[in-house]
Amino acid sequence: MAEWDPFVRKTVRSANRIFASTTDTAERLKKMGAQNIVVQTQVGMTRSELKEAAPVEMSCRFISVGRMIHWKGFILGLKAFVKLKNKTAEFWFVGDGVCRTELEEFVQVNGLTDRVTFFGSLPREKVLEKISEADVLVHPSFHDSAGLVCLEAMALGKPVLCLNTGGPAELLDEYTGFKCSVDTAQQAIIELHSAMEAVSEDAGLRTTMGTRAVERVRSHFLWEKKAECFS
Repeated sequence: MAEWDPFVRKTVRSANRIFASTTDTAERLKKMGAQNIVVQTQVGMTRSELKEAAPVEMSCRFISVGRMIHWKGFILGLKAFVKLKNKTAEFWFVGDGVCRTELEEFVQVNGLTDRVTFFGSLPREKVLEKISEADVLVHPSFHDSAGLVCLEAMALGKPVLCLNTGGPAELLDEYTGFKCSVDTAQQAIIELHSAMEAVSEDAGLRTTMGTRAVERVRSHFLWEKKAECFS
């Protein structure tokens, strides 16, 4: 591991400033002797990518985007969704991968075929269209140092539900979405379900969080803002 590489440790200790992409990484650097650490996410937006939050309907449409691999945690979102009281809510999935069959089987077994849609892999512009047509991004990845799709959703005025770890946790605050526990898979499902209940039952909450998400991107994550850290 890099922490035990003597050359890495020497470099860390002699650096005047170190940029870490997550708080977790910053803590590891501190243990290696780093003195001046700035947490700076890897992702950013341009002003042209910002959209004001649109009025929302009473029904709620969730969306998850990404490669369908184990550590993306899509099955956690589905297991939370199946318990929703709001039976008009929908769940869209954009992406493909080795876990897609597992997800589709879960949908079949639990009678969700009329409420869950799989779109497969799409070009980026089509992905952004689907996010715009949805209400809430669900991003239950438990290993993600960046979380670009979370920032893209926020820039489009969408609340985000994620796990409290990695890059996505750096992007959100309590006004723009929900950060759920990563202690165990079961706890993550419980907290994701609670968050999904909250936003699916309250269109006003979705609107408020979406508006604040755009403002947070504008104030913290535009590339021009991020560049100020290097000046």
